[in-house]
Amino acid sequence: MHPGLPNVTSHHITQPIDHFGYDAAVGSYEQRYFTYDHYLHDASAPTLVFFYCGNEDNVELYVNNTGLMWTLGSKMNALLVFAEHRYYGASLPVPPTTSATSATSADCLRFLTTEQATADYATLIRFLRLQYKDTDNAIQFIGFGGSYGGMLGAWMRMRYPDALDGMLAASAPILSFQGVSPSYDPSTYDSIVTRDAGGPGSGAAPFCAKNVRLVWTEIVRLASTTNGRQVLSTQYKTCLPLATEEEAVSLINWLQFPLGYMAMGNYPFPSDYMTHGDGKPMVAWPMRKACSYLSHSNLTSEALMAGMRQFISVWYNRTGVNAPCLFNGPQKNASIVVRGGRIERARRPMTRLERDQMGHNRAKDNNNNNNNNNNNCAGTWNYQYCTQMVQPFASGLGKDMFYPASPWNVSAVAAGCLQQYNVVCRPDWVNVGFPGSRLDNGRFSKIIFTNGYLDPWSGGGVLTNISSADELWSYVLPNGAHHLDLMWPHPNDPPDALEARIFIETTIRRWVGR
Repeated sequence: MHPGLPNVTSHHITQPIDHFGYDAAVGSYEQRYFTYDHYLHDASAPTLVFFYCGNEDNVELYVNNTGLMWTLGSKMNALLVFAEHRYYGASLPVPPTTSATSATSADCLRFLTTEQATADYATLIRFLRLQYKDTDNAIQFIGFGGSYGGMLGAWMRMRYPDALDGMLAASAPILSFQGVSPSYDPSTYDSIVTRDAGGPGSGAAPFCAKNVRLVWTEIVRLASTTNGRQVLSTQYKTCLPLATEEEAVSLINWLQFPLGYMAMGNYPFPSDYMTHGDGKPMVAWPMRKACSYLSHSNLTSEALMAGMRQFISVWYNRTGVNAPCLFNGPQKNASIVVRGGRIERARRPMTRLERDQMGHNRAKDNNNNNNNNNNNCAGTWNYQYCTQMVQPFASGLGKDMFYPASPWNVSAVAAGCLQQYNVVCRPDWVNVGFPGSRLDNGRFSKIIFTNGYLDPWSGGGVLTNISSADELWSYVLPNGAHHLDLMWPHPNDPPDALEARIFIETTIRRWVGR
């Protein structure tokens, strides 16, 4: 049994709601963080701290799953600190309303920014230093973070270099924005999902993506007739008969929705990380398993539909789900997300809130009441996406296996965000507020960017070494999915995961002189 949430100690620090303003009426909030000090020789005098930069979710997920931090902490006698991102979990700022505002979600969330979050972390690090009477920054802090947390940590290392002495940014797509150099192709994410379905280096059946494309064509054909809809209802074991052509065609959206989960979570072992530890894991190598059902060429219509049903059951009928039927039951309504008139497929691990909204078992969290499902001020990635984190997506343009054509349309996204939150999108803000792609000019140092070749987010990551002199390293895991290197070691880990962790450990030891 790995250590995790039962072993850590919970703390709170009072943080300004607005780090960059001086209005006393705005007030403060209590940010939660967890610590583990049992690896220290002297619990009152740490000399090395491993600091997890929390993501867009309850921090407990990262306490339980960031096995590399625990493993290296044990070896290097480090204090472990897991900081929770503002507006998530129990770290909820509630700004005061004024006559000019109302207690709407958008109003409450106005201090949910990357700048405020990184300022929280820098302030917490300063607080910890002073707590241990470290006035000259003698304690070394090494940051850890995966995905958005890795982005925050990398930006922190650039913006607050005295706070973190080095950073491991795993699967951190800091180059997945408009205006960066080299230019980011909005089709990148879904083209890598497609590559995972039988492309070079995927380990999946070579005909898989081609057959998936044929499935969409066949569904459209069958959806146009009553008999065809009956065939689809039978083949996909729908909860209710498909009544109309429109409903039958919408089956395509439902089938495409979880493919990002299956690619991000393409781990060599069973895992429920994509579903926030709900106890219903996908199988090991889920894309390879799914593609085994669409591995042959020249499949008949019936074989295509049967194969696709088995393919998608790798997600919708994961271990322990035991769904008696599929599609037009509770799962459909809980799965499809629409933003600005566009179907949004899975592109991030499921948050606790999303997991609970899908009706997953919450038994694992009975000792924790920080669910916040009904809290208007609880954070949401949609808001962050609509304001600063405007990452472009396109699909169905000949570079992937998706349907129909969906080009990137920043105007449509901005209009949807304005309608939903009354906010103005700033798609170029990463290039203004943070050093988006200018990393090779000698201003920054000591960041490891790791990426998994199988991870769809790797296309927006740093994939080549930037500077050995400044120790800006890139490490690509050929068999890695979404920040596999951060996770607990597993007997099924491929050699490149072991080698990546050795590189990370060796580099951090050099940074801290151990």
